[in-house]
Amino acid sequence: MIVIRQGYGLFRAAVTGLSRVAGAISAALIFILMFVVVYEVMLRYVLRQPTRWSFELSGFMLTAIVLLSLSYVLEKDRHIRVVILSSRLSPQASHWLYVFTSFFSFVLCVLVTKAAWDFTWLAYQNCETSIGGLEAPMFLVKGLVLLGVGLLGLRFVVDACEHIRALRRKYPEPQQH
Repeated sequence: MIVIRQGYGLFRAAVTGLSRVAGAISAALIFILMFVVVYEVMLRYVLRQPTRWSFELSGFMLTAIVLLSLSYVLEKDRHIRVVILSSRLSPQASHWLYVFTSFFSFVLCVLVTKAAWDFTWLAYQNCETSIGGLEAPMFLVKGLVLLGVGLLGLRFVVDACEHIRALRRKYPEPQQH
């Protein structure tokens, strides 16, 4: 049992660390995106010479911002939550509901991650590039789905485990990290 606890502790720490790194990258990309947009606006409206790449890069960066922040937002419990059902449940039933929804969400993340892997690998094999002025390798863009949703799935596993641990401790709130 001690080995399982230590293994879980390492798993939880790894997922938490990766979520925080992904969240920090996402936050940095917000500032970089701001400069890209300001640069484009200045060139377009002041110098009348718009770039060919900024719109496409902005879309890719926004995609990265959203996907890389998913796990971090779930870890910090800062997502939108509909509590119509869970607020009416006992603490025990509420924990079981979160275990079920976390497991179901994990399964969905596994399916999306598998599809993202297939699409990313195909884009890599075919040397697929974007059709805009940037001509970015699409395996990098599609790989963002793979990374973001894969990390989100791992976070759902941690959340399910934390709610199970709370059930074993007789219903206190799961630990936030």
